[in-house]
Amino acid sequence: MEWIAVDDRLPDRHTSVIGYDAFYGKVDIAEITPYGDSPRLIFLWNDDCNITHWQPLPEPPNDD
Repeated sequence: MEWIAVDDRLPDRHTSVIGYDAFYGKVDIAEITPYGDSPRLIFLWNDDCNITHWQPLPEPPNDD
């Protein structure tokens, strides 16, 4: 999957994605949260982050 810059577009609200914080070099699960007048993409465990890119989560395994 390709990384999407947050400056290009944000994921839909209430949708978990993989986020990348360029400052800390961290990758983790992130979601959109209200932030002042505009939404912000943050990690679920830590809102002190600067996520620059994101991508959708992969499809879960299909164990039939």
